[in-house]
Amino acid sequence: MKIIKIVLIIIAFTIVGFIGGLFVQSPILNIISDGVFTRWRPLGSPPEKITNLLGVGLYSGQRVVYGETDNNQVFRCCPQAIGEWEEAEATAYIYDQECMSLPPKSSPPPGEVKDCVEIAALEWVTDRKQYALLEDGTVWTWHHHISLGTLLSIICISTIIGGIIGILFVWQSERRKHKLQSNQPQSQ
Repeated sequence: MKIIKIVLIIIAFTIVGFIGGLFVQSPILNIISDGVFTRWRPLGSPPEKITNLLGVGLYSGQRVVYGETDNNQVFRCCPQAIGEWEEAEATAYIYDQECMSLPPKSSPPPGEVKDCVEIAALEWVTDRKQYALLEDGTVWTWHHHISLGTLLSIICISTIIGGIIGILFVWQSERRKHKLQSNQPQSQ
């Protein structure tokens, strides 16, 4: 009987956590959509100074940014391999999309932008990746991703927090009850 009571209390707190997650998900998604948690990351610069960004393409299943030098040499860099630029062939599969403005609370690029390209998917997810060539010749990347997984993460985390609070509540009440029972004088 005692175990059923404990389980029901934990389930109740878990349900409260789930409902709380439903209420807080909208404000949290608004904060994420405003770009509060996005930051620019450096990709370094290729062996030769690039003068413009050609676009974003796929290479070995990953998105890579392509840049061109004054003497028409093309270099590419994969954001997962920071600073690893390699000479490349210009490919026909380059997405050269103009950069849209950043969300209102996103950090600005770390310098004066000379050129910028972006690849974005804005249907079922918001997945934007910008690459900025700065005046000093370095390339930086910015990534903003919101999806159904983001929403589910918020709700799941709040549900787990509710369950943990329920466990702590039960533990504390059992501890208090045990302490009260041990402080009562024993009758003979």
